[in-house]
Amino acid sequence: MNYPLISHAKDWRYDIEGLRALAILPVLLYHFDPVLIPGGFLGVDLFFVISGYLITKILFTNHHYLGSFSGIASFLKRRILRIFPTIIIWFILFSIIFSCILSKKNLDAFYLTPITAFLGVSNIYLDLKKINYFSPQAEFNPFLHSWSISVEDQFYLCFALICFLLIRIKTILKYRNILFLIAIGASFLISLKSGPANPSHFYFLSSRVFEFLAGSAAFGLFSQIGRNPIFSIIRFASLVGILFFYFNISDKTVTNAHYAVFCILSSILLIKSTEKQGLNYCFSLPLFRYIGRLSFSLYVVHYPVLKFLEYFIDVSAKNWSALFIYGILIGLLSIFNYSYIEFHFINNSKNTSAIFAWNKIFTSITTAICILYLVHIIPFYSLNQITYTRLAPPIVKNYTQPGNKQLIVLGDSHAQQLFPAFEKISQLDKISIINQTGTACFLSEDLTYIAADGKWQNQCHNHLKKVFNQIYQSSPSTDTVLFMGMRSLAYLSPILISKADNPVLGLQNHQGQRFPNIDTTLMDLYFMSLEKTVNKLNKINMKIVFLSPLPEMYSSTEHCIYNARKKTCRVLKQRNILAREYFMSKLIQLKNKYPNLYLLDIFDGVCPHKFCHNIEDGVMVFRDDDHLSKEMVIKLTPSIREQLRLAFVAQ
Repeated sequence: MNYPLISHAKDWRYDIEGLRALAILPVLLYHFDPVLIPGGFLGVDLFFVISGYLITKILFTNHHYLGSFSGIASFLKRRILRIFPTIIIWFILFSIIFSCILSKKNLDAFYLTPITAFLGVSNIYLDLKKINYFSPQAEFNPFLHSWSISVEDQFYLCFALICFLLIRIKTILKYRNILFLIAIGASFLISLKSGPANPSHFYFLSSRVFEFLAGSAAFGLFSQIGRNPIFSIIRFASLVGILFFYFNISDKTVTNAHYAVFCILSSILLIKSTEKQGLNYCFSLPLFRYIGRLSFSLYVVHYPVLKFLEYFIDVSAKNWSALFIYGILIGLLSIFNYSYIEFHFINNSKNTSAIFAWNKIFTSITTAICILYLVHIIPFYSLNQITYTRLAPPIVKNYTQPGNKQLIVLGDSHAQQLFPAFEKISQLDKISIINQTGTACFLSEDLTYIAADGKWQNQCHNHLKKVFNQIYQSSPSTDTVLFMGMRSLAYLSPILISKADNPVLGLQNHQGQRFPNIDTTLMDLYFMSLEKTVNKLNKINMKIVFLSPLPEMYSSTEHCIYNARKKTCRVLKQRNILAREYFMSKLIQLKNKYPNLYLLDIFDGVCPHKFCHNIEDGVMVFRDDDHLSKEMVIKLTPSIREQLRLAFVAQ
């Protein structure tokens, strides 16, 4: 490679700072909501091409780096000071924040990612754990984006050492251009076969080498092309091509060929042009240059900030206020990081030693706090620990109080979740609470749902038949009420994302006839069965309180809880709303027909709108994707008590 000997200051490329803005902005928008810019993820690949250009330029225009082993060490030291202070400080800070938000079981999804990022191998760790942007674990991992930083770290090390060794072999040095062409050609072929579009190669440096080498080629082999007057037209065409990729390629349609072509277009933009106006002028504008300088800081902080916002608000393209908050937060944090951390290390400021010392102190303190938290030495320290203890599943048992009133509770975990309220009501009103619930127990006499674990459903069905037979054969007094509750919509409407998320494949009757989970088929079938039961209970004057479907957090699956920006989740919201409206219409018809049926509809008491966030009016609503927290159940106790009182006093 014929690399010109040039002064770093004299040949400073202001337009490359602007190109960084072209890389970072699509990434920020894509992660917020892919609807905004479907191919925004390719901005990371543009970063790789730019890095290949700059690292090649730095190594071959500063001969002392390749002149000795100490020179290579000096180069790597500068790279370390450029990257690691920022990621160490912010990743530890966000680790503490997310430890206070997520439940303990979800902390495992991310706590090793920042540690491996500090070692420059988070891409390897994420690949071994099979965690990508579309896996369930990604919803709880605010450091997933660190994979690309690790890929760059590995390239810096490998490329610098290879160049250092090759320069010392005089025979090879004669054929450097040929060898480089072979290397870039081989990496191109590898990228076509085993490139990043293949999930098994997405995180590996081997699938990205071509992108870095494309940048290297723009500095070395093809640097003279920029002197051709026609080249300005070629550069403009490559910019149009890059923008086309950003807005017309998505993560579902991208191929290895797309990645390869995108990198070639990116490398063309990097070739130095002699033009005074045009793209050089545009990318050298102060605004683009400033965004480019902030690009690394923006990349480091944006994903944790986004994950933090997703926990509290609906992050989607239609929510412009969320986009504004997102932009302001990452902008302010990036400016702070660049001004007070990154800038000092880049420029070897006199304050670098002091900053590095404070960085060590900060790292030590925060690491100690994290360790103390994880081993529960100070369980009161973390808000998460307090919340997790408070939101533990309620103890379900029989509560016996002096008196003749009895409340028989039937159903699944949605009935079980109300036992903290039942316990309080039992104490206040002298009611005996008889627990006949079963987890995931479908509430029907003659129907069961089709699931992978058919054995459990048979046991549940036999249990319900036994309970109902006992009730029918008894002569319940006016002081006996039957409470019925289950997760109706999950069993009876096809609202969940996939069969893997939804264990309900349909219903079957006692004769073995199967009914698929399509539209309102299961609801209609269930209400026919429920009406038979209500009619039998009405004949023996048994009063029934039926729990209507409760609000769901987004679309009631963990895929949507922390990822509301997905189009599928927004569609599911509407389907869920329609399903509940249909279910309630059927339930009200049944209530109007049978006077012994009462509805416990506490929907509005949970949250004032159709879907809840995890916190409403300062109260934690859910303990998981659809079960209410103990705190919320206690808050709803007066409403539940009043509905039960109406049922008990009715004649």
